[in-house]
Amino acid sequence: MPKASQNKPPKRRRATLQQRRDRTDRWIRENGGRLVDGLVTSAKSKILVRCDYGHEFKTSYDNLKSGKWCRRCGYFS
Repeated sequence: MPKASQNKPPKRRRATLQQRRDRTDRWIRENGGRLVDGLVTSAKSKILVRCDYGHEFKTSYDNLKSGKWCRRCGYFS
């Protein structure tokens, strides 16, 4: 009889810090935004972003990953 541990799917690898920074930059650029201030040091660290319409807002890697964008403009398309 197989052990329970053999039936588990392999663990997903967490994104490295550099991967988070690269993805954050890509998501911001794809939506016409610009990073104003801050550095992604963790998934929850706050950064200041300016959207294509000039609205500034604080967000995090986790928020961008889940599709949240400028509250005045709405969510990612």
